[in-house]
Amino acid sequence: MNDDQLYDLLQTIILPLSQERYLWRVGGSAALRVHGIDIDRVSVGDLDLTSEDEGIEFCLKHFEGARENSRAFPRHIRFELQGQEVKVLGTRPDIDYLERSVFVPWRGLYVPVLPLQDILTIYEKKVDKPDKAAFVRQELEWRHGSAIWLKDS
Repeated sequence: MNDDQLYDLLQTIILPLSQERYLWRVGGSAALRVHGIDIDRVSVGDLDLTSEDEGIEFCLKHFEGARENSRAFPRHIRFELQGQEVKVLGTRPDIDYLERSVFVPWRGLYVPVLPLQDILTIYEKKVDKPDKAAFVRQELEWRHGSAIWLKDS
């Protein structure tokens, strides 16, 4: 999905979830886009969200066609919105860190995402996505001018 499609999708989702005050955040490639990593390097195929159970329940009721995968752990649901797939995953304490989310301004929206350093740790140590980890590492090195601060990642 391109940036305009991602913006429209986030705008539709952020307002209702934020009004309910559930802990949730954007993850996956969409989080990298919000952090400013170039869309030519990281494509966004769907929108991944992570939420506590109350946020999942809200999405099941609020978004038409939302269905839960009853055999999955952590809990997750899927639905289509504006022609795009949205996945809302339940929390896994070992990788989700909902309480560490930050609000990043992107195209006039304030989008909850993990800091890039936490995303790098997840990609390198938890979910084994070396290509995405490389993009995040390069971005962090570029932003900070050196790799010294990455020594613990």
